[in-house]
Amino acid sequence: MKTIKLFGILLLTAMTAFSTVSCGDDDDKTLRPSGSGSGGSGTAAVSSCPDNNHPHAVDLGLPSGTKWACCNVGERTPVGIGLFFAWGETTGYALGSGHKFNWGNYKWCVGSDRDKITKYNIDSWRFDNPYYDGKTRLESADDAAHVNWGGSWKTPNDTQMQELLDNTTHKSTIVNGVKGRLMTSTKNGKRIFLPCTTETTNYMTSDLYGVTSYACKYIGVGYGVESSVIRTEILHSFTDRFNPFLVRPVR
Repeated sequence: MKTIKLFGILLLTAMTAFSTVSCGDDDDKTLRPSGSGSGGSGTAAVSSCPDNNHPHAVDLGLPSGTKWACCNVGERTPVGIGLFFAWGETTGYALGSGHKFNWGNYKWCVGSDRDKITKYNIDSWRFDNPYYDGKTRLESADDAAHVNWGGSWKTPNDTQMQELLDNTTHKSTIVNGVKGRLMTSTKNGKRIFLPCTTETTNYMTSDLYGVTSYACKYIGVGYGVESSVIRTEILHSFTDRFNPFLVRPVR
């Protein structure tokens, strides 16, 4: 079964040098918290929201007119981590829940056989494949953003994720003890904050191909990296669809 191509943000600490990241394999992923660091400023410094009645659709002045939510699915504050979802699932799990993300627990997999994906199956080369449907973009019923928030909210596609990257500056920061990425528009100066509080934090897009995740990767000793993040790299990598993703909706 094809793995999912993703777009990564590699966060390096003062203690480490640049390293290539592999963001996915066949091993299950169990949600565990990492060190959150300390310091930082309040939420107003990282979110262009008119009030505390979250979520808001933040207009970053992007060419497409896409507006990005100020917080993640499962959260009502701009610095909260939210819930983790497997790609194509709409039930999320909290950090520290202990839920195991693997093929055996994946909604669209028969048992733990990765060659038996029952939806979004693109293995057309297998003549005996009864599950092939050729679908490569999430349908609304399988979109965690749309199902959980309703209205016109949806998970961003790869083009929208690329547009966000191309039209913002990216700064590593700590807000209320939460490490993450401050995304500031080069068009109008408005901001959103992407929390990154696990060792590797993937942000989902709706495309099976393409930029299916925007990943924050801490490089250090174990899970408890306490140093301030000082450098960022953008890279391409791959991951399996059963892995845990955060969802930042758009509309």
